[in-house]
Amino acid sequence: LDQEPAMLLYWYGLLALAPTSSRHAASPPRLITMSGSGDGAEPVGDGADLVRACCASVPLPDVVLNLIRALQANELRTFWDWTHELYRGRPVNGHGDFDVFAARARHSELGALLGCSYFSLEPLNAVGDGERLATQVVRVWPSEEASGRRFLFQLRREMRPPYNGGWSVWGIIVSDSDGSIQDLSGGF
Repeated sequence: LDQEPAMLLYWYGLLALAPTSSRHAASPPRLITMSGSGDGAEPVGDGADLVRACCASVPLPDVVLNLIRALQANELRTFWDWTHELYRGRPVNGHGDFDVFAARARHSELGALLGCSYFSLEPLNAVGDGERLATQVVRVWPSEEASGRRFLFQLRREMRPPYNGGWSVWGIIVSDSDGSIQDLSGGF
């Protein structure tokens, strides 16, 4: 395995035991392209590690890690393809138009995530029974010297085709400068 130690902890489900100050440095992810068979989750290529589109075979604990690595690599289309249609349809997100969304991204809540230098994942939180809703907080540092900011990812399991069973981004909430997160959007 050629993964960094923090990644090994993550893949074995032990990230919660890792120190919260451990940071994942930016390293360019390899993209997974999807084949046309099955549920669309078969990786094509040589050990790729970034899944481009929402699919049911990606386990919940891997969703936010996948998205943050995509945003580190400025793969905005990958992030877009993992968002829920209601997230995409919000006026601030371009009413479902990717080109408008991409033009506004640097000035939105995603701005600090795009090309960020470091991040750390806080433990995943299942909402209710964990079958439909979950949240995960990510602390992001734009550079090694800068102070980090927290982002709450709201995730929702898709219940209809073509993404039935996959987890999509329902919303993102950015912390105050002191790191506290207040959901004024109504959340779930």
